[in-house]
Amino acid sequence: MYNCKESECQNKKINFGGCCYECKEKDKCEWVCMASPKTCGDSVFLGEDLEIFTAATAGAINVIKVLMIQKDSIEKQEKEMREALKKSMEEHNVKSYADDTIEITYIEETTRETIDSKRLKIKYPQIADECTKVSSVKPSVRIKLL
Repeated sequence: MYNCKESECQNKKINFGGCCYECKEKDKCEWVCMASPKTCGDSVFLGEDLEIFTAATAGAINVIKVLMIQKDSIEKQEKEMREALKKSMEEHNVKSYADDTIEITYIEETTRETIDSKRLKIKYPQIADECTKVSSVKPSVRIKLL
């Protein structure tokens, strides 16, 4: 993948993070640059950076893979144990349990009121706009096991 040294994507709807030449939306964009990144002189090949990143983080990536597999296994076991506890608490009419290290409380079925934001935006778009809150989201890393 290539990046442009000169500018960011001018199309704020697309906001592509690379060279226009590689953008899937280039045929629809009025700001597109059709210069080949191999010859234009304003592009940076990111493959080299990716290779450096991969070598520098190989250990961390492998540890994260192992931890995610263990986490999935533990979460599955926890879900099964929670279900067994809930069933036992229902059978024995126990509402809470506590010892020196843990407190368990049975929560009965209830209802919840929520706002259907999709319907609100369709039916009352002005109110939805007035009540929309914009907040910044810190950068993060999304990791999926394949």
